[in-house]
Amino acid sequence: MFLEMKQENLKKQVKRGGNMPPFKPTEQQRKDVSDLTAFGKSMEEIRPLIINKRTNKPVSQHTFRKAFKQEMLVGKTRADWEVAKTLKNMAVSGENTQATIWWTKARMGWSENMNHEINGNVQIELVADIAEKNDMKEVSGRQKVIEIAEKTG
Repeated sequence: MFLEMKQENLKKQVKRGGNMPPFKPTEQQRKDVSDLTAFGKSMEEIRPLIINKRTNKPVSQHTFRKAFKQEMLVGKTRADWEVAKTLKNMAVSGENTQATIWWTKARMGWSENMNHEINGNVQIELVADIAEKNDMKEVSGRQKVIEIAEKTG
């Protein structure tokens, strides 16, 4: 058992390059990864920005996944949660009408569109203001009523 543990430790040391200690991210690096994930950036875009202080190079994909697994999993969800809380507070405060309107449309299904279905005969009167000139003479009467009978079935 002791020999197996010693061999496992030797394998880890060879992978890291001798007696190098494992990479430990700083709190700032954790915050940066969380924020960039929240902004929609992928691991491939974020990883080159995380520099290992010992090597002065970006961390490997394996190291990145291992060190920042939690930040990659919750970064977007945490940001969405914060934005949703802010929007909800703005909507219910009564001080931000746009937020309230958005909330009623997006969350409650309200709409400004009113669609009415009509069955049977329909008669529509359109009133148009005619202000054009015909052969330099003004068309008699400023308004004209057009009756349209439409049968739907």
